[in-house]
Amino acid sequence: MIKNLNIHTGAVWEGDCRKGWIEPNRRIYDYEMVFFSSGSCRVITENQTFFCKSGMVIIIPPCHEHCSIADTTCTRWCIHFDWFGDCPAHQDERRIWVFQDESTEFKPGDSARLYPGDDIRFPACFQLNGGQTDQLRTWFRQFFEISPDTPGSQLQRLGLFLQILGAVLDSSGHSEAKRERNSTFFHGKRLLDQDFTDSEIQIRDIAAELRITPNHLNKLFRQHLGTTPRLYLQNRRLLYAETLLNETRCTVREVASQSGFSDSNYFIRCFKAKNGVTPEKFRNR
Repeated sequence: MIKNLNIHTGAVWEGDCRKGWIEPNRRIYDYEMVFFSSGSCRVITENQTFFCKSGMVIIIPPCHEHCSIADTTCTRWCIHFDWFGDCPAHQDERRIWVFQDESTEFKPGDSARLYPGDDIRFPACFQLNGGQTDQLRTWFRQFFEISPDTPGSQLQRLGLFLQILGAVLDSSGHSEAKRERNSTFFHGKRLLDQDFTDSEIQIRDIAAELRITPNHLNKLFRQHLGTTPRLYLQNRRLLYAETLLNETRCTVREVASQSGFSDSNYFIRCFKAKNGVTPEKFRNR
């Protein structure tokens, strides 16, 4: 029997991810439960790839570097938690994750204590049956509808989460993950994520740092992301350009330069091919 549990919930998030969305590599300080309400998504760690579909739940532990990739448009419900209520990062009220392309240092010592049992090895993906999935959708919806602004509502929320967690851990079993060494791919993706705004970055230099050939790097990216390193780099730049257009008053030339495009005309062509409109029209729509 597991004793001394004092489960607390932390940050929560729910929403849709459009097809083709690729998350930067990140690490978290606590546990994250993700329920896939619709669509399909891959969660990649350095050692495993989890193919998550509608009705499945994945629990990711602290410190594990990972990223998510939307294979279709998908809806995710995410709840962070810890087992003992003493996660240092929770107590400091800091952001509970660190993206590996940021300058922020991840401090493993501030992570939550690990799962106290030996029956489950995390990260773990759970496949629920139809009835269980319908019940989870109801509980997740109720959980997110409650505003935790009073002690009573906080307890209601916690009670719902404990029902969710109990149902997941007692479900029919774990879904098999594809086990493989993803470390070289992860390292290459991390390097591109860190320096994607540098217009001088070269794929051949990334491959050389990984001590592999550019063709091998292409193969790894096609295997894991379904695209090439060059197109992945271009997509990161275009997504960042969208953010700059929405949140700043930079000129199109400045947006191109800050996003990693040395040629603003080429940037405009790429942007229009992706979004169907020019950067100027995108900003003014």
